[in-house]
Amino acid sequence: MISPSDIVDVEGLSKVLSCSTATIKKTWREYPHIFIGLGRTAKSARFIVNDVVSYLIERDYKNGISRSKNKKMGRGFKSYRMSKKKEKRVQDQESGKKLGKYQEGRLTEPETRTDPIDNFRSMFAIS
Repeated sequence: MISPSDIVDVEGLSKVLSCSTATIKKTWREYPHIFIGLGRTAKSARFIVNDVVSYLIERDYKNGISRSKNKKMGRGFKSYRMSKKKEKRVQDQESGKKLGKYQEGRLTEPETRTDPIDNFRSMFAIS
């Protein structure tokens, strides 16, 4: 078992935080770390467990407000969100009105185009 004052690498931190190693590899730069050796990569990064946990608590629970008391993170907040599928279904009313007027105008305009076959016949006097 890893104690809070232990120094761990990426794999050890993933075990402490109960998440995948890939997740830690994506976000390791956010956490307080030190480097062992000359490299400046995740391979040479080491983390003090107590510092990382303190950082996460400070970042996620500002001023000691728990998730259940925070209005933005509570259950009520979900009701204000709209899924992407529903968002696509919502129509912009103003744009819809403009499009309707444009299509009405196109229908009322007189047809000014000539038939290409008639043009061809007239050019060569084919009857």
